[in-house]
Amino acid sequence: MEYNKAFSTLMYNMWRSGVGAEALEKERMDKEVGASRRVAASTATAIRDVSSAKERMESQLRNWVNRLLKYKGNSRVGRLYSAVNDGLLLLRVLDTLSKGIVDWKKVEMNPTNQFKCISNNNYAVALATQAPFLFSLVGIAGVDLVRGNEKLTLALVWQLMRFQLFKNLDLLLSGKKSNHRSSVIGRSTASGPSSSSSSSSSSIKPTLTRARTGSGNKRFNEKTLLEHANKAVHCAFRECKGAEWREIVSESCARLSSFSDTHLANSHYMLVLLTWVIHPSSSIPWKLVTPGRSANEKNDNAKLLISLARKHGATVYIMPRDIVELKTDMIVTLFAAILGLSVGKKKKRNL
Repeated sequence: MEYNKAFSTLMYNMWRSGVGAEALEKERMDKEVGASRRVAASTATAIRDVSSAKERMESQLRNWVNRLLKYKGNSRVGRLYSAVNDGLLLLRVLDTLSKGIVDWKKVEMNPTNQFKCISNNNYAVALATQAPFLFSLVGIAGVDLVRGNEKLTLALVWQLMRFQLFKNLDLLLSGKKSNHRSSVIGRSTASGPSSSSSSSSSSIKPTLTRARTGSGNKRFNEKTLLEHANKAVHCAFRECKGAEWREIVSESCARLSSFSDTHLANSHYMLVLLTWVIHPSSSIPWKLVTPGRSANEKNDNAKLLISLARKHGATVYIMPRDIVELKTDMIVTLFAAILGLSVGKKKKRNL
């Protein structure tokens, strides 16, 4: 018996110091490699998601620039980052949004070297910080745009797009008409239920008003956009108690605190807003609207929302995935487009 114990102990020690130790070390290494691979995979996925979001943003801003400048065919901007390289594109956008702001005598119209490109872009950045734009462009310089810095390029062009959104809502509210065809936010150039040319200042909804800044100037901004949207949805819940959509949309979604609220991902709030704006509500096929619990259901609702908004004349650049992922910047553009449809309607309703 003692010999058996001694033999077992010897075998165990030999296994621990030899083959067994190698097996344990291999198992430990496999675990470490597996963990490293999982971290690398998750990092790669995150990078792909960020890259995908940037590509979508670039595509939407590029489409906006092409529409604003009426570029067609070969003249269309194909890649935003390279298009702003010489500064001429940004200067054209600035001059379109505010006629006469660019002194073209100061512009290098044939920028053949990097120094001339930087000079043009520096001029564009300087103009963007002046009235009427007054952008905060801390850390953005002409050299960043020449080098194709994606983040800073998107930030600047987005602020230009935002400026146009709220400027055109101001124009709609004041009853003035813009000079260029694509300027009126929420109004498509295509013929449709909401693209009537007979719209006038008398058809503007009475409670759609602009916010006042401390200096006494009136400015439309995200806060007032949110207020108008909440008023519209509140009225919809109050007056449409027997509507078909009340069985689908929860009343807890009737209030929005910010454009990043999680319940926006199912598109119910925006569908109710669109229903109230376009009236009658029968224009919305609510049988196709899903509860929006899964990612696929949210995506289907977002596709339906965008399709209906475009059908009724809204100029929409946002993509379904932007709604599902709560991309605040692009959601703001959708709200502005939908509320823009409220102007020119024959039936007045409190917004």
